[in-house]
Amino acid sequence: MVKTILSFISALLLIASLAYAQPGNAIHLDGANDQVVCTLPTLFSNISTNDFTFEAWVYPTGAVFSRIIYAQFSATNFATMSTGGTNQIYFYVVSNGTTYSLATTATLPGSQWTHVAARWTASTQSVAVFFNGVLQAAVPGGSSSTGTNGLMTIGTRPGGAQYFPGALDEVRVWASARSQCEIQGNMNRQFAGPQTSLVAYYNCNQGLPGGNNSTITTLIDNSGSANNGTLTNFALNGATSNWIASTAAITSVGNAANGYLQYAYPLVCWGASYTFPGAGPTVISVQGPTSYTSNLTAVNGCDSVIVTTVDAYPFNQILDIGVVCSGGSYTFPDSSTQTNITSQVIYTSTLLDVRGCDSSIVTTVDVLPSYNYAETAIVCSGGSYLFPDGTLDSNITIPVIHTSMLQTISGCDSIIETTVNVANNYFVLAQDSVCYGGSYTYPDGFVENNITAQTSHTSTFQTIFGCDSLIGTTVDLVIIDTTVSLVGNMLTTQVVGATYQWINCGNGQPISGATNASFEPTVTGDYAVILTIQGCSDTSACTNVIIIGVADVMAGVVAIYPNPNAGAFVLEISDIGLEAASVELVNLVGKVVYKNRLMAGKHGITLSDLAPGVYMMHVRTSAGEATAKVVIAR
Repeated sequence: MVKTILSFISALLLIASLAYAQPGNAIHLDGANDQVVCTLPTLFSNISTNDFTFEAWVYPTGAVFSRIIYAQFSATNFATMSTGGTNQIYFYVVSNGTTYSLATTATLPGSQWTHVAARWTASTQSVAVFFNGVLQAAVPGGSSSTGTNGLMTIGTRPGGAQYFPGALDEVRVWASARSQCEIQGNMNRQFAGPQTSLVAYYNCNQGLPGGNNSTITTLIDNSGSANNGTLTNFALNGATSNWIASTAAITSVGNAANGYLQYAYPLVCWGASYTFPGAGPTVISVQGPTSYTSNLTAVNGCDSVIVTTVDAYPFNQILDIGVVCSGGSYTFPDSSTQTNITSQVIYTSTLLDVRGCDSSIVTTVDVLPSYNYAETAIVCSGGSYLFPDGTLDSNITIPVIHTSMLQTISGCDSIIETTVNVANNYFVLAQDSVCYGGSYTYPDGFVENNITAQTSHTSTFQTIFGCDSLIGTTVDLVIIDTTVSLVGNMLTTQVVGATYQWINCGNGQPISGATNASFEPTVTGDYAVILTIQGCSDTSACTNVIIIGVADVMAGVVAIYPNPNAGAFVLEISDIGLEAASVELVNLVGKVVYKNRLMAGKHGITLSDLAPGVYMMHVRTSAGEATAKVVIAR
């Protein structure tokens, strides 16, 4: 049966390949400004006495009034095949100023190939249009606008206008009124060379489909009349406005025919008889391909030639394989049944296939045994397990053994014994600390920033068995008390067990040797301590210490008013002789915000850009130092 099916499919593919042979290329026009300008055939110089026929495969992609082909000898002698606003075909013939026209009542389908033929018969002054070889009903088409004299154009009116959107293939101009038989017999044919009365023939088989065709700008006339066309405004690269692959129904290549040529490939059973069409002979006992040409006459008077090649389906023998469980039964293709099969059986069934031909099927029946399996699985403590027979066991905390009774894909018994072992879950507690405002990275990679209070996080992992492994981490803060007390001239921090470094706030520098919890400065100034505990550091506020001693000489030398002030005040210095005093204004963190050397007297100072707060004014001479507070408030 397999060979029979393959032979039948091969025959169908052969027929299909003949029926749908690739027609080559087509020309695509964008409907915006693409046009082909051709030499005008001489027949259009006297339309009143010359018959002609336009033909083309047409693939419209829009519904607008446009020109497929237009031949204009003069404004009073021209012909054009056009599309209307609903893709009906308009055919205009103007002979010595008189218009003969029609508009088809049927329309062309969009984005689909249709063969269109427009025929002018001069003796009867009649116009006709055919779709796919079928004469179309029509109504009067009115009049047509004109273009440039002495030109034939494709896809536009001569001179440029009414551009056609879509693709064209197999464009032909005949110097004769083609009969319906001639149109039907040749619309699916590509001509192999010049043909009688064919004065312009464009098969459009040029360029690389959809490729770069920038140098291919001539549409070749294959009729031998040299009415070549020139492509204007085409992109010539890509899927539009370019040479493209055609899917028009061109099924054969050759000379023009006056009727139909058909090919048939019937198949009969091996050894059967076949009678060819018409008065053809009868072949007795067909065993291989035999061909015969039948010459017939169709109902429309056109000659019809049928080339028939008859071949025989082979006698097919199909090998089939079946399986049964040990002791089971099997029904063969001829409906016979064998029971209690315990060993391999070979049996031949003789049948008729779907074509009525003999076919034998040799069936080999094999015996399948039953199966017994043991398997092991692991679940997390408290987890669930779905056994092969669909049983679900939940909250498993101890090993479980379960037997599943199943069937194989052949229906035979299959027993699976499943042992489920239990894997433990884990939970670990951890504790750590960070500096105030610091960050911490937990075991699962999560980062917590700007920590200002105790916090915790649970990191979830899985063991190699997929069970939960949790780490609960508590993060405490390292908080440093930066309080400093001043007793006399002694500065003392409240923190025990830290690392200490006292600094001079005036210059921000550490004081050598000042690394204890207490520090007694010997010079008047502002001091602070840097405390370090568990890797965290913090600095106390600056504390002003005034050392009583030489500076007593300066007592009463400095006066500041108004105080508080808004940043503008008077500094009055007296009793310092002819020596200039060093004057510095320092904020509470020891930064000098104003510095000068001034003689005794009253000095106006304006520091309006300073932030509100408490500042220390230091006035120093060789006799000593005087210090006063300056309060800036706004």
